[in-house]
Amino acid sequence: MSGIVVWPFIIRGFSLEIGVKTITRADLGEAVYRRVGLTRAQSANLVEMIIDEVSGALVRGDHVKLSSFATFEVRDKVERIGRNPQNWRRGANQPTSGD
Repeated sequence: MSGIVVWPFIIRGFSLEIGVKTITRADLGEAVYRRVGLTRAQSANLVEMIIDEVSGALVRGDHVKLSSFATFEVRDKVERIGRNPQNWRRGANQPTSGD
């Protein structure tokens, strides 16, 4: 199967590469341009509009479900104890968006 692996999904229309590639907004815009036939500017604008709509829904506290793809929701996380890898000191880690 040809495509970029975006765990656990395959995005078709891209050639298979070794490893995992991060898909950027520009990549999505290019994919829309190639498959839909809009101009590059229109494709980039469409991608931005979709991301803005999903982000806005999350800010409002809504859950976003894209059937057969993903569900997005904002969750509260509690503080946890961790270690600084440079000096091994224990301390409280504040939750971040990447945790």
